Amino acid sequence: MNGIPSGTRHRWTADEVVNVGGPEFILRTYVEQSDVRRYLAQVSAETPMTTVCDIGAGYGRMCPVLKEFAEHVVAFEREPELLARGAFLQPTVEFRQIESLEQLPARDGEFDFAFTFTVLQHLTHDSARTTVAEIRRVVRPGGYVLLCEESDDAFTEGDPSDDRTYFTFGRGTEQYKEWMAPFRLIAKSPRFVERGFERSNVGDYLLFRRV
Repeated sequence: MNGIPSGTRHRWTADEVVNVGGPEFILRTYVEQSDVRRYLAQVSAETPMTTVCDIGAGYGRMCPVLKEFAEHVVAFEREPELLARGAFLQPTVEFRQIESLEQLPARDGEFDFAFTFTVLQHLTHDSARTTVAEIRRVVRPGGYVLLCEESDDAFTEGDPSDDRTYFTFGRGTEQYKEWMAPFRLIAKSPRFVERGFERSNVGDYLLFRRV
């Protein structure tokens, strides 16, 4: 779920995809899927969606919602264990193995809609910028990108200069607007999680459209 070359980086496990378990995990997934569904409904009301993708999908926690709105869902994932689990649980989703988010096995303009969910916040600055450029490449003219990422640029957890470790690095909306240009930001809302989580601000949803 990040762009660090194999063998030199943190390897993600299923337990790390969400940092809570039990009832909190269930409630968080419901809240987050509801928010993603709301954005997908907004996009589908404006333009038909046939092919969409989840970039850094893990085992595809958000893919069931994507399937509600598009016939063909592609999940890009680097970790073999997560990809295998997702492919087994969701056979109607196409899981594509990747080595890096910076080089996606996809055609230019292949997707109507692309999506990241707390992925870029775990990438070094250079890797995140390159990954955003790759996301722009694979979305068709008139298509959409939804980013859900840590947006408090004062928040850092871990060491974002050491790509061998787990870290979270917040980036503000203006940074993503700059990287996504000429895509235009058309909607924004806070990311909500379950009641009682230690931080009230855990990021934003940013919806962009390719003009």
